[in-house]
Amino acid sequence: MLGLHRLPLRDGPGLINRSFIPWTYCWSQSLIPKPKDWKKQVDIAGFYFLPASTKFKPDADLVEFLAAGPAPIYIG
Repeated sequence: MLGLHRLPLRDGPGLINRSFIPWTYCWSQSLIPKPKDWKKQVDIAGFYFLPASTKFKPDADLVEFLAAGPAPIYIG
């Protein structure tokens, strides 16, 4: 239990906008620009990337899969 006050069901849907709670989308504005009708508390920060590992060695199954046909497309 968080010990929070109950929130009436009708108040929930607009709570984030009324409270000006900021949130961020993690994509590039070059890909999808921020719509003009979005509130000021909504931001687009760009993609997040982990540092590249130079020690990664793929399993033989993965190497075989990638060599067996055209390069796959990843969207995530």
